[in-house]
Parts: sequence; C-alpha cells; structure tokens
Amino acid sequence: MAATEPKEAARLTALRAYDILDTGPEKSFDDLTSLASHVCETPIALISLVDSDRQWFKSKIGVEFSQTSRDIAFCSHAIEQPDLFVVRDATQDKRFAENPMVVAEPQIRFYAAMPVFSSDGEHALGTLCVIDREPRDLDEKQAEALRALARQVQAQLELRLSLRREKELARIDPLTSVPNRRAFYEVLQRERHRLQRTTRPLTLAYVDLDNFKEVNDNFGHKAGDSVLMTVASVMAGGLRKADVVARLGGDEFAILLPETNAEAAQQVMTKLHLRLLASMAQNGLPVTFSIGAVTFTVALESPEDLLQKADELMYFVKLHGKSNVRFETVSEASARDAAVLRRK
Repeated sequence: MAATEPKEAARLTALRAYDILDTGPEKSFDDLTSLASHVCETPIALISLVDSDRQWFKSKIGVEFSQTSRDIAFCSHAIEQPDLFVVRDATQDKRFAENPMVVAEPQIRFYAAMPVFSSDGEHALGTLCVIDREPRDLDEKQAEALRALARQVQAQLELRLSLRREKELARIDPLTSVPNRRAFYEVLQRERHRLQRTTRPLTLAYVDLDNFKEVNDNFGHKAGDSVLMTVASVMAGGLRKADVVARLGGDEFAILLPETNAEAAQQVMTKLHLRLLASMAQNGLPVTFSIGAVTFTVALESPEDLLQKADELMYFVKLHGKSNVRFETVSEASARDAAVLRRK
C-alpha cells in the first residue's frame, strides 16, 4: 500500500486542481449521465469523482444520495483499470457480494464504468458509470458509447477548468500579478458583509506612489513597470495570506487587512511603509509612498464608501508633505456624525 501512496497523492492533487468537488449541478454533465442511462438502458447513471475518503457524484440519475464512503465504492476499483470495468452480477463477485450497496439500496447487481482521466491521461479522477438492479452485460455498441461519453465528461472538465482560469485571469492585473480593481471590490464587499455580521474590524489602506512620474520621464516606462512590480511584490510579501493587495490602476494600490484593529494595522502598515521605502532606496529611485489607512468598526453603505474614506486620507498625506502613513478609525459614532454633517 505504501508504494501507491505517492501516486494516490498525485491523483488527488490532480482532482482538486479542477475545483469541482461539492459544486452544484451543471446541465453539461447532467446531459451526459442522462445519455449514458438511455444508451445503456440502466435506471442509474453517475459521474463519480473519487476523493480521499469518499466518492462524490457530480451528476446522478436514479439515486437520491450525493456521495458514499470510498471503502464501499465500486468506482474505487474502476479507477484502477485503464479501460471499461464491468461487474455482471455483484452478488456473484467476492469483492462486492457483501457490499452495503448490494445487499441494501440501491441493490446493485450490474455495474459498468469507464474511468475519467486528467488531461495528461496520468490520473483517473473518477468514472462515468451505469448501474442496474438486474444481472446483465453491455453489448459492443453500448460499451463503445460509454467510452465515448466518458471522454466527453473529461472534455467538460477541461472546458470548465479553462473557463475558470480565464475568469481568474480577468481579475488579475497582468503587470503586477495582484488582483485588479474589479476583483478587489468583490473581496471588499465580502469583507464588508463579514464586518456587518461579526462586528470584527477591518482595515483598508490606500497607497499612492509619490514621484512616480519622474521615474517614467527620466528612466522610461520599462523602469516604471519594474517599480510597480517591485511594489506589489514587497507589499504581498509583507502581509498575511488572508490580506489582499490590489492594483487599482496607474500607480495606486489598495491593501485590505481583514479582522484587523487600529493598533495592529498601525504596526503592520508602518513596517510595510519602511520596507517599501527601503526597496526604492536600494535602487536609487526617488519614489516614496503616501498611505491612508482606515480601520472600520462599522460597515459603511458600500465598498465604494469604504475605499473613498481611505482615498481621502491618502490625499491628505499627499497635501501635507507626502511619504507618510496616516491612520484613522471609523466607528459607529464617527459615521453617524459624518452623516449629520452631510445633511447640513
């Protein structure tokens, strides 16, 4: 068993890369199980993905449950085969005769499955299988159809993965490889909702590069791009995994520190400011950083309102000498007072 552990670990890594476990029904997969059931004339058809300790059904016809323990899964045997795996009568097969799914519902007698492989063909992720409650077999045409449909399941997995990656790329700034404005707003909205539910503070920092135009004018845009990449790297490297760095556009960045109070935010942002200054000085560049960091203990009406507060604080730093970090806390009382002032 130990000899197969590296292979199984690689298989599970391949499976999880598709990010499909525990997702909702999708017609593209349901159509294939429906067609498999029809062509093979079976009351049950499943697209089963074999996880570490369970088999989970991405699509199912003829059963109500969505997963079973892996140790009773017929598919655990099927993924060990390179081709079609058939059990003509489970009651007559020593491997399955006492299986709970044979002696009780769904009372499996006949089982046929074709492994569904990863794109490189190295790993069986699961199966497309058909099941009957009567002993039987597949004829040649049905067997070939099941193979073809399993290849279509694989194609749908690859298409789904490709679309997900394209969507992710649309949320990433291509120069700095950090989230872009659109992606940042989505995260900020989620954290705003979390603040509403839990009342745990969040801190939002707006970062603007001082004298960045001088770099582009004196050293060229390639040097300017290098500065932006360095800034993004230094910020991302100095924060927790839960924190988010985003490029909002041009030479403006934002940092989100979830569940971070004012005291912790001051420590983090002060250290980060020094690291950013050191990275520019190391390269003899005139770039400094104006940062406004706002800790919210109450959620404002929208993500735009949150970001605007941090932007306004950053602009205050710009007007008062640049190259500094200014901190502010927005509480329920301060938000209420600001609303009163706006009405006046």
